[in-house]
Amino acid sequence: MIFSILNRIRNFAESGVAPAAAAPAALFLTAALAIAGVRAGAASPADDILAESGARGGLVLCIGDGAIETAPAIAAAGPFAVCALDSDAAAVERTRAAFGANQTGAAAVMKPGAIPFIDNVANCIALTDPALASAEECLRVLRPGGVLLAREGGAWRKTIKPWPAGIDEWTHYLHGPNNNAVARDSAVDVPFYLQWSAEPKWARHHNFLSSTSAMATANGRVFAIMDEGPKSDIEADPEWFLTARDAFNGVLLWKRAIGPWEGHLRPFRSGPTELQRRLVAGAERVFVTLGYNERVAALDAATGEIVHEYDGTDGALEILLAGGTLYLALGDIDAAAYAKAMERRGASPPPRNKRIMALDADSGRIFWTKADADSAEMFPTSLCLENGRLFFHALDALVCLDARSGETLWRAERAVLRARLSWAVPTVVAYGEMVYCADAAPPADANNDPAGQTQWEVTSKSQKGPEAEGELIAYSAQDGREAWRCPAALGYNSPPDVFVADGLVWHNAHAALAETDFTAGRDPRTGEIVREIDTAEAFDSAHHHRCYRNKATDRFILLGRAGTEFISLAGAESAEARAAAMRRNYWIRGACQYGVMPANGMIYFPPHSCACYIQSKLSGYQALAPRTAQADFAEPSDAERLEKGEAYGSAEPAAAREGDWPTYRHDAERSGRASAFVATPLETGWKQPIGGRLSAPTIAEGVALAASTDQGRIHAFDAESGQPLWSFQAGGRIDSPPTIHAGTALFGSADGYVYCLRLADGALAWRFLAAAADRRLVAEDRIESVWPVTGSVLVVDGTVYCTAGRSSYLDGGMILWALDARTGAARMRRTLYDRDPETGAQPQERALDVELPGKLPDVLSFDGESLYLRDVRMNLEGEELPPEKPHLYSSVGFLDGEWWHRTYLIFGTAMFGRASGWHIVGNMVPSGRAIVLDDETLFGYGQKRYSGSEQGTGGSAMQFYKASKQTKPLALKGNVSSNVAQQQRLAPSTVDYHWTREAPMLARAMVLAGDAVFAAGPPWREGQAPPNIDIDGKGVLMAFAAADGAELYSLALDSRPVHDGMAAANGRLYLAAMNGELLCLKPSTK
Repeated sequence: MIFSILNRIRNFAESGVAPAAAAPAALFLTAALAIAGVRAGAASPADDILAESGARGGLVLCIGDGAIETAPAIAAAGPFAVCALDSDAAAVERTRAAFGANQTGAAAVMKPGAIPFIDNVANCIALTDPALASAEECLRVLRPGGVLLAREGGAWRKTIKPWPAGIDEWTHYLHGPNNNAVARDSAVDVPFYLQWSAEPKWARHHNFLSSTSAMATANGRVFAIMDEGPKSDIEADPEWFLTARDAFNGVLLWKRAIGPWEGHLRPFRSGPTELQRRLVAGAERVFVTLGYNERVAALDAATGEIVHEYDGTDGALEILLAGGTLYLALGDIDAAAYAKAMERRGASPPPRNKRIMALDADSGRIFWTKADADSAEMFPTSLCLENGRLFFHALDALVCLDARSGETLWRAERAVLRARLSWAVPTVVAYGEMVYCADAAPPADANNDPAGQTQWEVTSKSQKGPEAEGELIAYSAQDGREAWRCPAALGYNSPPDVFVADGLVWHNAHAALAETDFTAGRDPRTGEIVREIDTAEAFDSAHHHRCYRNKATDRFILLGRAGTEFISLAGAESAEARAAAMRRNYWIRGACQYGVMPANGMIYFPPHSCACYIQSKLSGYQALAPRTAQADFAEPSDAERLEKGEAYGSAEPAAAREGDWPTYRHDAERSGRASAFVATPLETGWKQPIGGRLSAPTIAEGVALAASTDQGRIHAFDAESGQPLWSFQAGGRIDSPPTIHAGTALFGSADGYVYCLRLADGALAWRFLAAAADRRLVAEDRIESVWPVTGSVLVVDGTVYCTAGRSSYLDGGMILWALDARTGAARMRRTLYDRDPETGAQPQERALDVELPGKLPDVLSFDGESLYLRDVRMNLEGEELPPEKPHLYSSVGFLDGEWWHRTYLIFGTAMFGRASGWHIVGNMVPSGRAIVLDDETLFGYGQKRYSGSEQGTGGSAMQFYKASKQTKPLALKGNVSSNVAQQQRLAPSTVDYHWTREAPMLARAMVLAGDAVFAAGPPWREGQAPPNIDIDGKGVLMAFAAADGAELYSLALDSRPVHDGMAAANGRLYLAAMNGELLCLKPSTK
């Protein structure tokens, strides 16, 4: 029984001798501690579980009897994602129904022995049936600090999974208060698995202030300050939030608005460098400035509630925390100048009259304040603490203070340039009994300001050559005497990197990290080179270094060269070993100015703003885990994957009509062209208030279908009358509408399954596990399969084609399936994996400039000859073909409706990356935010011209157009010297336009129906501030003549369509609205 296993684990905790049954299955599967018997109380089961586990948020798994009552109650009790697991399929269906509209709840059938979740993910497991899962299996799934409550009789047995010794937190911007950006984390390694993902998917814009200001993690929570304003229009006001998520599953624990903040139209990679220092995480408190010129506040880390606001801390710029004491850098920002800067939403004025303050973190009692000539112009991010000493860089010296009294212990003079670029500051790192300072050297004829102020130039430009070169100087922390010095340099729009890792000092010696660097490990006390490593493999990219500081662990430097390169500090003797040690990962990248955060055995990637490697690079807010972090799993056989339902083999197709719209965007080509005319004027035929976020509709065989995407429910209506027919609850999110085929509705779900329902009544005919295995995680605060399936599956000649997975670089890749539409039997399977299956290396020989081959999920399309997954062309056996045939696709997929400024639909063969490339294709082939296809022509809505300075909808001239499908072939780019994007940057458009016209709206949906093009969206005209496309409001439907673009018809809408949310079938228009209504418009009888 489970108690005997728990006792064996307890014996291990006491003796240190591991029994065979309790042997760890992965890095985090260690002995369980804090085991005790707890009587189940008289409160509800949900109250009992929350009280005994102490869980205040995160992921809870309820396994066994009682989950139908318990799981929904927990989901409603707080910031929880909850999954009910049971071997009884009927109980699972009842639990799904009990969750109702709660999008954070899920239920799944569980086979005894294996919990269908990834490792180290759950905060609490409530196990009522020990036959379903062993203690070892529960501990595999629990995150560090997670609680297992195993029930036997009327008692709970509580087991807490310990925090592994090999992983580390990251509490400050540069790891800790000593500024040494090195995690003592032996588990961090090259990413192989997605641990969790969350919104936002995109940073707001490449050319302006980073959307991520700060991140930190402590006690199993991760905190971030991000701008969540509209991605479609950088001119729109920012929406800054401080969020807290569970560090191991990503569940949103709390969120609070902050501001005013730095001007979001400040030029990109221009600083201010201290912005990342306004957030520090403690075990139960998070310390932050909730706005510019605001006091420092201590928040409850679990709830986000303000616990304390510290008097006298107005104007705080930087925060350090050590031993219960807060050390603050404060300064004065000219109020009038700041107000003027915020009018233009640009760079704020530099703070002056800086001072340092130490205060008690609990009471707020101020211990001391230093405000003198040294502190007045203290350089940003130089303040650091080690062994009771506080260090900072003044205008002309490195200064050491007694951390207890604030008294100056010593000053070491060092001249610095006082006329500086806004991002170029000295780096100061304290470690042990040494302190290290790196900076560019001032030229001999430097005109330093005699008034004693630094003159800052707010700029995005980088600094290379002699002006960026300088020295790293090591000082004794005890008396400030110089110990040694060596050449050093500024990074690429970032301060110098200095790490003390694996007992040695590592730093960059070349300006902008433009050459092979970090090759020497020096003795911390003498500066003698004691280890040399060959890092050339990590620096062979043609692109410039990332515009953020690098991070490190004691095993690796995490280099932001082209993506996230791992430089092993151990070195290697052979060429093969060196290549393995210098692993390149162009498909993952950090946020501008911030970078990445290695902690908790993983790497956290905030949203980036780059279009490089757009074919393969991940986007979003994610935590990625290494290969060693997940236990092996067994894949089911094809027979085990197929589940037959009550309607298996019994579907009878109704009479299909020529004017049907049976799949997403009408047909396999995703043309958006209806098979029937739609006459105007129009009137409401019917509308149904479904609620929530809707998919586009599909209409065929007399039935209209739409998905409540987040709730994972399909709704069916009579296409003529709107009468509700049935609904079906899947096991996960459904991102796009079903395909109607031969009396069935076929669709994929984020639970990893493909479903086939009988169209007449919604009964399950079959479902097929397309995921590699039945494993789940949390994505965007919902429980999903590791390998989700896109909703709108492709049906060609009775065969269903779909993909399962998130990336060809993660979790073993994606799987392309071909299934028999009638029986669900597998006809073909092909794994889409672009890494070396043995080493995990990316295909470097296929990486060109900033183009890395890869596959990301999307709605598949088919043009009668070739199968397409975004830019990838295949035959129906899944074999890749040369990308020679133009087709309609978007580099971010059909379903991404955020209108991020470096992406759009194209009718072509390839999308270029890089700042010099992303906009070129839009001027060479038909492109836009919406496109529909005819046989020889196409109709689009998009920008008149794309340019590298494009700011999104608000800064762009938009148009409707008709153009020829015949496009100029675009060769793939080679190296920089033959970069097509650079050669053709100013080339005139090669699109053959038949007509263009003004755009009196933001077209969120388009349909071609006969001789008319219908478009719908919020009304807007060039020169006006565009409405926020992410929120609902009044809309307009317009019809234009396909022949010449003349306006034919206009109709006001109470609600705007969802992205691509319109269809035309049998003379009617169907529109999925943002207010949750499905609307049918028919020709007016008046």
